[in-house]
Formats: sequence, C-alpha cells, structure tokens
Amino acid sequence: MIKMGRRRKRVTAVVVEELPHVIVVPGLSEVLRDLSSKGFQIAKSKESLNITPESVLVMKITDHIEQLQGLDPHLEDESELHKLWDLDSIGIDATIPIPDDSVSYQAYLDTVKYEDGQYWIKLPWRMNKADLPNNYYKALGQMYSLIKEQKRKGQIEAYQKVFDEHARLGFIEEVPMTNPTDQCHYLPHHGVLKDSETTPLRIDFNSSSKSSSHAPSLNDCLMTGPTMTKKLYDVLLKFRINKYAYTADISKAFLRVGLQEEDRDYTRFVWLSDPNDETSPIKTYRFKSVLFGATSSPFLLQATIDYHLKTSDSPLKEVLASNFYVDNFQGTASEEWELINIYKEANKQLKVANMPLRQWTTNNPNLQCLIKEDFQDYIPPKKTSVLGLHWNTDTDTLSLKPTRFNY
Repeated sequence: MIKMGRRRKRVTAVVVEELPHVIVVPGLSEVLRDLSSKGFQIAKSKESLNITPESVLVMKITDHIEQLQGLDPHLEDESELHKLWDLDSIGIDATIPIPDDSVSYQAYLDTVKYEDGQYWIKLPWRMNKADLPNNYYKALGQMYSLIKEQKRKGQIEAYQKVFDEHARLGFIEEVPMTNPTDQCHYLPHHGVLKDSETTPLRIDFNSSSKSSSHAPSLNDCLMTGPTMTKKLYDVLLKFRINKYAYTADISKAFLRVGLQEEDRDYTRFVWLSDPNDETSPIKTYRFKSVLFGATSSPFLLQATIDYHLKTSDSPLKEVLASNFYVDNFQGTASEEWELINIYKEANKQLKVANMPLRQWTTNNPNLQCLIKEDFQDYIPPKKTSVLGLHWNTDTDTLSLKPTRFNY
C-alpha cells in the first residue's frame, strides 16, 4: 500500500521509464522478472496498462536499479518503500547514511594528525579491539601454503621484492616476535597478478580472516565509514565536458596514509627470513600505514585526501577535491592555461601530503611536453584508461570492449 493523501491505494503495477538503447543496465532483466513473479505488472508506459493511474508506481532507473530490488506488493505504506530503497542503496548513494557513519567520520576528524610530512590516522573501531583474536596460527599455516604455491608458480622473488620495497618506503616495519596470546592480530596474505606496468604483483591482506567460525575478523571489528566515492556515471560525464582532459593517480595510495602506533599490532603478518628455505626463522611485520583490504580503508584514504585539500590554502582546492575518484584524479579544462594550473597545483598539493601523483596523461600536446620535463623517468603508458574505459588521447575518444550477453 502507498498513501495517496488521506487514502491508501495498493500498487499493482510498475512503469519503468525506457532508457536510450545505448545504455546497458546490468541485472535489470533479472529484477523485472522478480517483480513480475511477485504479481506486479511491468510496463513502459501508463497508457499500456488497464488499471487506475493511482495503482501505478513510475520508477526511473537512470541512477540505480537497486531501488527496484526487493519491492514488495504487501508493504504497508510509502515510508516503508522509501526505507527499503534506502537500505538497498547503502554503500552506493552517498546521500544515504549507513550505521556508524557520523561516529566514524567524527572519530577521524578528532584523531587525524599531520606529522613528518604525512597524515596519520587511527582505525575506526566498531567494537572493543581487545575482543579480536590473534589469528596467529591460521596466518602461519597459510603463509607456508602460500610459499609452496609461489615457488611452484615462480613468483617467490617478486613477492619478496614487494615486501622489501614496502619496508624500504616505511609502509611496514619488522617487530619482535611476541607470545601469540598477546593483544595483537595476524593477517593472512596472498598475491594478485595485475595487468599493470607499475605494479605487476599486488599483495592483498585478508582482513576478513577468522580464527574460528564464531570469532570476529578485523573487518567485523571496524566501521566501514561513510561512502565518499562519487557515482561513476557522473565522473565519466564530467570527463567529457571541456576541450582538454587529464588523468593521473596516486602512487601506492592506501599505503601513503600512516597508521598511528596504537593500532599497528592489529595489522601484523608473518614471513620467512628466507622464503626459499622453509626452515629459516619466521619474521613478524606490522603495517605503519593503511592496508589494502580492510573495510575502512577506502573511507580513510578518501577522507584524508578530502581533508588535506579542503583545509589547504590552495585557490583550486575545491576543483582538486572534486576531481578524485578514490585514488584516481581526472578532469577537464576549457583553456590551456587553466589545464596547466590544475596540473601544477595538483602536484604541489599532493606532494605536501606525501601522495605523489603519477601516470599523468592528457590530450594537450603542451602539457605532455611539461610532464616529460617534470618527470625525467616518464614513459607514456602503452594503454590509457579512464575508470575502465580506453581513452585514445589522439582522437579524444572513449571506448570499451564489447561484452556478449546471454539472455
């Protein structure tokens, strides 16, 4: 039922406004089939329905088909419908608060520090971190299995190289081995091969690992934080507005946000002194930075970028802050002087936060020359992408590889 003034009318049909044929909405057909099975009539216009107009709900799906999922003809009133749609949009629509949002954001503002040329944060704990099991023996067992697998694949040297680099750059630190019952938490890890010129192997840490089915994981103990990621559709449209365009990203973005001392022992992991010798001593490390894989990491990264830029004295702080999509920086400018100003100011401001921008790409020849001057080791990327789409900077066109759908 939906309230219509003082009356209540049962909704028995859903009109889904037709989208342009060039737009593909993944999962739409499944959602509509589900609604049909619940007894709803589905139509493209009110005129095609043989029922009273008051019984029709008109839905737009240009933003999220999640609003249609779970729609139930037996919901009692309009407030229940809106509540349902709000729940379905959690994590997608940044205007809808999720539990603990205000708490985690305020905790971030209260504890973030800028010292030694970078930002240092605390983890947004949902529950007492003392309740988190150490998980040591599970992490240890998975490490030995991982090493055997990496040897078989011939990737052990690449794996070791990542840890060596992380230690050299101050992202991780070795700590003395303590009694596994001490208050700390160990994370299993595994390697992910990437089609990337700069990071061919990424090591992911399993923050959802549990020592038992009844024990909490690190992610269970952390608040996710508010969604600060902009809608992908809006970002791509904005990228086509003006004549000149640019893209870049932050080098090792998550690791550029420092983790304060009191939370580091909950991000421990183990590795062998010599991974080619399984009898070599076990080394214990912990993160000094935000790790990739924790549920709160996207929020902590984006909040830090946003906080840094909006509290700076940069005349372009609003422009810079609005052009980030997680760690990707992209935008447009109508004039060349404006484009170059954005380029210079972005490099300047992000360097202050110890978040250097790299992989600059543009369709402006003069800015391309400036990039080559500023970055002596600059090699134009063989493939340029903008949030998953291929960007041809010569023709300034975006394209994607067609996917065959099975209906």
